[in-house]
Amino acid sequence: MPETTLEPIAPDEAVRLYLRDRQNELADATIDSYRYKLDKFVEWCEAEDVENLNSLSGRDLLRFKQYRAQDLNSVSLKGQLDALRAFVKWCEAIGGVEQDLHNKVLSPSLNDGDRDRDVSLDRALIPTRRARR
Repeated sequence: MPETTLEPIAPDEAVRLYLRDRQNELADATIDSYRYKLDKFVEWCEAEDVENLNSLSGRDLLRFKQYRAQDLNSVSLKGQLDALRAFVKWCEAIGGVEQDLHNKVLSPSLNDGDRDRDVSLDRALIPTRRARR
């Protein structure tokens, strides 16, 4: 595989370009969701002094995962990391990060019960007909 020359790019600039590039392919709600999730990544990059995505490594991605896991359940963490993986793969295509780095974004595996618990909680919060009477 030929080696790709990386071009420096700041995390916030890359996210802006990514969202603009995907705008015509994705629903507005999906773009908003990606923006929220990727803004968390940009904030983390700023706190960790990652000014250029060229230097991003698998270990950095693991540190971000561990950072977000402090605040998110496994379903939300998986969504966060899936969005990050798509973004990193796009960054590979524009020479912003090393090739195949997206494979180092490790999402948690979900059990069938993980999604069921989220649905059960949602249902518990919705008043039933009997409760409304």
